[in-house]
Amino acid sequence: MKDLRTGLSEELSALDPPPLGDLVGTAVRQGRRVRRIRTLATVGGSAMAVAAIATLLAVTLGGPAGGQRPTRLGAAAAPAAPTTRVPAASSTPASTPSAPAPTVTAAEASVRTTGPALLAALLKALPRTETFDHFAATSGESPAAQTFLTDGRGTGMLRVFLGTATDQVPCRLPDECFTDSRGQQVRVSHLADNCVESTYVSVEHPDGTAVTLLVSTCLSWNGRQNQPGIAALTVEQAVAIAGDPSISNQMAAGFVQQANDRYRGLSEVS
Repeated sequence: MKDLRTGLSEELSALDPPPLGDLVGTAVRQGRRVRRIRTLATVGGSAMAVAAIATLLAVTLGGPAGGQRPTRLGAAAAPAAPTTRVPAASSTPASTPSAPAPTVTAAEASVRTTGPALLAALLKALPRTETFDHFAATSGESPAAQTFLTDGRGTGMLRVFLGTATDQVPCRLPDECFTDSRGQQVRVSHLADNCVESTYVSVEHPDGTAVTLLVSTCLSWNGRQNQPGIAALTVEQAVAIAGDPSISNQMAAGFVQQANDRYRGLSEVS
């Protein structure tokens, strides 16, 4: 057995050694490569773990993963800022309380016009002058009223009468017939031999009232004569007053009552 081992050893020693080449260097480089791979794996695993923890913290705290500054592990998390919720705008318009409906009252009842009410309506329609006096009024089926009007030119007398409009009478000369600005039929006459009816103006209203206004050039009879006076209104003024809608066969009950109380006991138009 000893001779066999010795013989083999001698034979092996006689052989040339195999070339090792760069076996050692290759082994060294392979070892370094393995160490780098293990190091990168370790670091990568740690980074992934840190990222996973950060993501979990962000979700837990209610903020987006990339919207907040990362919190250091182990440090106390800062309290989250209070969030103000703004209500979404509604597409339905807000209801607005409706304004209270206006109170509707029944129109005041109308009654037949009296002489005092006709006088009050005439005075209201006349132009303002210095004085009105010598009032007279007649009630009944054909109310009448009278006033003297005094201005810087002197004193004149006016008389007004109410009646019912009839079918239009054909206009005859020298009368003037026309339609006023309200569309009402007007007749104007002049009587040279009658100072009380020097200018006679008649207007037919749409409600069936006929208003006659006399513009005199003398005053009322004083028991002896009619004293001279002035024409207190022009024809245009007389037409406008006789055509005034407030002068009518029917007037508001309250207005009539006030006029009756104010002008109580007047003498009648003669």
